[in-house]
Amino acid sequence: RRYTPRDFDDLEAGLTALRRRYSYVIVDLPPVLGVADTIALSRLCDGTCLVAAWGKTPREQVAAALAQLDRDRCLGLLFTRAKLSAYRSYNAYTLPRDGYAYAC
Repeated sequence: RRYTPRDFDDLEAGLTALRRRYSYVIVDLPPVLGVADTIALSRLCDGTCLVAAWGKTPREQVAAALAQLDRDRCLGLLFTRAKLSAYRSYNAYTLPRDGYAYAC
């Protein structure tokens, strides 16, 4: 489905209403690469965070996705599936026994 300017107006109005009611609104969008609407939809958000699978998503794809995002609103890069115990320089004593770090 192609979005029309009216659809974006409706989405923006919906986000505005959610912002008034909640402190944080998290919008889960499709991948940046290969989905043209993602960049347009990300511009309706206050900030973006790129999520990539550690050791699986090629660096070139991460760099290309970051290049398409608005740098002023890019809050950071989040890696999933990172096994931190594989890196001795990380404070291993703070990790759970399975070697993975978890966020709530």
